[in-house]
Amino acid sequence: MSTSEFNNAGVFVANYRISHQLAGGVSLDVSLLFSTQDKKVVGRGAVTQATNPPLDVKTELVGEYHYQCTNNSCFVMVNLQGVDAIRARILPPISVENVDAHILLNDDFKSGVANFKYLDPRTNEWVEENQVPVTLADYTEISDVTKLAEEVSA
Repeated sequence: MSTSEFNNAGVFVANYRISHQLAGGVSLDVSLLFSTQDKKVVGRGAVTQATNPPLDVKTELVGEYHYQCTNNSCFVMVNLQGVDAIRARILPPISVENVDAHILLNDDFKSGVANFKYLDPRTNEWVEENQVPVTLADYTEISDVTKLAEEVSA
């Protein structure tokens, strides 16, 4: 199914990089599928950090979004919960939560700020990241949703 077919069905894809863009810093890259009919969101993500040992947390995301308006502007609030993509397949119905993200986007869905936490597999402790810039990632060379999801989980 092409992107235009998804848009006609009330669904669109967006990819975001959530990062301070610092060397050695933590990044959350997500590929999300938004449903305009029921305001649900599904997708995949990866929390990464170029350290030794490296951080690489794969997650399958579900959530919802809604609009928040003030006197002067509107924003889009996206709430996501993620489960360990591998453990969820091996040990169903046990799901191991590993990401919790709250993204506040500008009403054009192109940028914003996020707070998220992830379960660090190296320490088995939750780590919080706050006030992290969100930017729309450009994957225009990818023609379908399957390839898009593979790009995020690669």
